[in-house]
Amino acid sequence: MRLTKIKNTKENKTENMGTFTQAFWYFLGDQKLNFIVGLVLFGLAQVFMYAYFNQIAVFINFVNVHKESSDIIEATKLIALLGFYLIISGLIRIFAKERISRIKIINESNIKKEGMLKLMEFPIEWHQKENSGNKVQRLNEGAANFAQLINGLNNVVLAATINIIITMVIFIRINIWYLFFVIAFTIVMYINQKIFLNLKDKYFKERIKLKEVNAGLQYETASNILTAKANDAVSRINTRLDTAEDKIVDVNLKIRRLVAIQWYITHTIGGITIAIFMFLVFKDYVSGALLIGNLAVMLTYYKNLRDAIFEILTSFDTIEENMYAINRMYPIFTEQPEVYFGIDKFPIIWNQIIIDNAQFSYPNQEKSAQAIENLNLVINKFDKIGVVGHSGSGKSTLAKLLIGLYKLESGDFKIGSSNYYDISHRQITDNISIVLQETELFNMSFKENITLLKDFDEVRFCKALKISQLTDILESLPQGLETKVGEKGYKLSGGQKQRVGIARAIYSDAPIIIFDEATSALDTKTERLIQDALDNELEDKTMLFIAHRLSTLKNMDRIIVFENGKIIEDGEFQPLLNKEDSVFGELWNAQSKLASNIIKN
Repeated sequence: MRLTKIKNTKENKTENMGTFTQAFWYFLGDQKLNFIVGLVLFGLAQVFMYAYFNQIAVFINFVNVHKESSDIIEATKLIALLGFYLIISGLIRIFAKERISRIKIINESNIKKEGMLKLMEFPIEWHQKENSGNKVQRLNEGAANFAQLINGLNNVVLAATINIIITMVIFIRINIWYLFFVIAFTIVMYINQKIFLNLKDKYFKERIKLKEVNAGLQYETASNILTAKANDAVSRINTRLDTAEDKIVDVNLKIRRLVAIQWYITHTIGGITIAIFMFLVFKDYVSGALLIGNLAVMLTYYKNLRDAIFEILTSFDTIEENMYAINRMYPIFTEQPEVYFGIDKFPIIWNQIIIDNAQFSYPNQEKSAQAIENLNLVINKFDKIGVVGHSGSGKSTLAKLLIGLYKLESGDFKIGSSNYYDISHRQITDNISIVLQETELFNMSFKENITLLKDFDEVRFCKALKISQLTDILESLPQGLETKVGEKGYKLSGGQKQRVGIARAIYSDAPIIIFDEATSALDTKTERLIQDALDNELEDKTMLFIAHRLSTLKNMDRIIVFENGKIIEDGEFQPLLNKEDSVFGELWNAQSKLASNIIKN
């Protein structure tokens, strides 16, 4: 069993590395060539830097031997060459770093932009897997780690690798024992680093996951601050956040303890190895293999070599965490959720919407508990249909299916002669608009929340304001149409938000509009005014009203009654009301009795 676990771990790491390589190459985007050129230039800068070090040794040896004034010209040449190597190395390095830094800045931004676009395009089922804060944190964390990785490859890994290679070439030319020294030193440092990396690996992964969870909690708390304050839950909610943050602190402290122990060992190894290296250098100097200039530069070479090995090995921690964060983000860009819409246009000529023998259940819902079961529905063009039923009977599910938020599991769905799912989603939303039970507002202007950043049409906008009874509200706003409504529209009341949602649907000018309990937060008078305006102004629209108050449905062409995901009654208002044992009559009587009791009390 133990051997199997080890094998699986290795396979997982290989798979993770493969995924990371694909992800890194993908996120470089159109900057791949610039990245490669930048790395090559950075490597060239390191070569010139070593030429500079070597020139220092040549100059010191020259000075030690030539002390006559006649040697000033030759010394000047050596000094000029020394300066040339330093200048060229610096200029190439600056150019390479600027090139790589541009890639880091541009691609980090592109990752966030493309990632948010992907998140917006994914279907509702995908988003219901986890909360918004987690997904946004995963995206931001991955983008930041990609930028950090680019920076690390540029400033640490490449420079250190070239330093090691050049130093080893120089050492081999002087004494083969230096090569053995470098190999032994690297192996010891690698073993030390690998042991601690394995110990820290689980904490790195745990920290990233905890950050995502914590970001989700923070987002959720900030979004529901009104509820927390209104219910005196601030301290309890903060305790929840504190607990989540304490878990991150605990993991960070565990990582820090391991890092401290690792560095104690690392510096001990460094002290021992420099003593060995100095002994080798001293022997070569005594034997004449090294001149005084080379002796001084050898110490520089050793320092560069040691620092390079330290940097590469210690960068494994950061790279491992970068890899994990990038791998966690990558599925956002590569996952291919079911695309169930086609590319056809919405039919210009249609007379009916037909749903035949439809079945649907929500993700993770038991198949035996169908949200929609054996649904058969015909909606005629220009129909005004009321939809009623007990809570959870399937009314809102019908609305979500009509707007394409979910796909039927089985059954036929047609608009005219066109299969609903052959039509493009853009065409669906252009022709079918919905007012949700809870209108979601953005921290944009009053006007932008109605137009949703579409081109402004003053005539259509004024019509939307008039029907939704928003004119009086507009007059009270400090900056009029340009007034920001605040995050989630906190500056507006629940009824005002609903009216904005109604105005939004009307402004879209879609031929089909669905009102999903869109007036539940309105007073009776405002609701009546809006209903009258809808009846008078939108005769050319096909409309479904999922009703909160049944009295608003008196003028509907039809009433359909839902129960347990099925339509159990379908007819005109008065006949349904008068029908013996009708569910609609039961609902009406219950609502009338409640209203009567309220009036008496």
